[in-house]
Amino acid sequence: MLNSRQDSEIENQIIAIWKSVLEVKKITIDENFFEAGGNSLLMSKVHRQIKKQFDIPINIIDLFQCPTVESLSKNILKKYPNVLRETSGEA
Repeated sequence: MLNSRQDSEIENQIIAIWKSVLEVKKITIDENFFEAGGNSLLMSKVHRQIKKQFDIPINIIDLFQCPTVESLSKNILKKYPNVLRETSGEA
């Protein structure tokens, strides 16, 4: 079962990636990537960074189907439940 700490940690990492790629100062968890200024080319950059950051084989289609930080976070945790343990050097 997912908990709020896991959600928050994933969300914070996704927000950091989006802010960097979109070159914005603020992103909310319910903000749509495309409405925030994103496009398919920028989504491709986000996809590469998420794969690298979380070390997961996520499909880019998942990013298009989950265009908010919140929905993408839940999708990642559902498909890759050990993602935090695998990417975090902390116990």
